[in-house]
Amino acid sequence: MNDNETQRIQQTREYAVYRNNDVQNTPAVEPDEWLVQLLDKRVRPVVDTGESRLYIHVPFTGPNEADRYRLRLRHPDTSESDISPALDAGEFESYLFGLIHGLNGEIEHKSVTTEEDSKL
Repeated sequence: MNDNETQRIQQTREYAVYRNNDVQNTPAVEPDEWLVQLLDKRVRPVVDTGESRLYIHVPFTGPNEADRYRLRLRHPDTSESDISPALDAGEFESYLFGLIHGLNGEIEHKSVTTEEDSKL
């Protein structure tokens, strides 16, 4: 292995650690736990999936890559649907917060133009 390859692998590992730590969690909670808490406490209570179940899938990404997370829906017939693309921890956290804001109607509420706003 040459120096460039060694440096690339080291940078990839450092980036993986950085992205996994780039979530808005408490130091006592690992990114995996934090993302599951967001799903359990903020998403599931406001979404109706019927008989299907939302869960976080972590596909194998390799030893030198950041973990990837994907929101999936498991249906009663054992089939599954991907809800999100595979994202690293920081991206997935942002995705979940966007989903939470959307499910709670916050995006629509903030985007409604009031009569006063239209006068500006």
